[in-house]
Amino acid sequence: MGKVLIHLLLLTMAGSFLFTACDSEGCVDGQVSFAIGSCSQLPFDSLKLSTVSVYGTGMWSDSVMKSSVSGSSALEIRLDPASEITKLRFDFALKQPTDTIRDTVTFYYENHDYFVSIDCGCVVFHYIDSIGHTNNFIKKIAITNPEITNEKTPNFTIYY
Repeated sequence: MGKVLIHLLLLTMAGSFLFTACDSEGCVDGQVSFAIGSCSQLPFDSLKLSTVSVYGTGMWSDSVMKSSVSGSSALEIRLDPASEITKLRFDFALKQPTDTIRDTVTFYYENHDYFVSIDCGCVVFHYIDSIGHTNNFIKKIAITNPEITNEKTPNFTIYY
């Protein structure tokens, strides 16, 4: 009887250990990595930016990425995790509602799979190699942090 009680006690302890080891508070980390950008006016430029809308091109076929973000707000751009190039169309609306200037921005990057946890699984992080763009409204783009993770840190600045 004593051996059965000891085995039952050990089995109960092992079972409770396994359940508490697998128990967690769920996935609290972000499961998607976004390139965080901002727009900044160059000195002596008289153009006044009202809003920015971002659309996917190519595989992402004119999908709205961000719609009408104010010029001073941060842009959160999702890069294609199945590619190493993402081309986006930026529509810059000026103070006059009929004045919209379009530019194409192309991100060139490397993908890195990162295991977050059992609950969260894997996330694709990116490392920006370069950013190309047309020059209709954008004067230059500066990469401020080339590592794109699931943390909300700024990665690029668009100057107009």
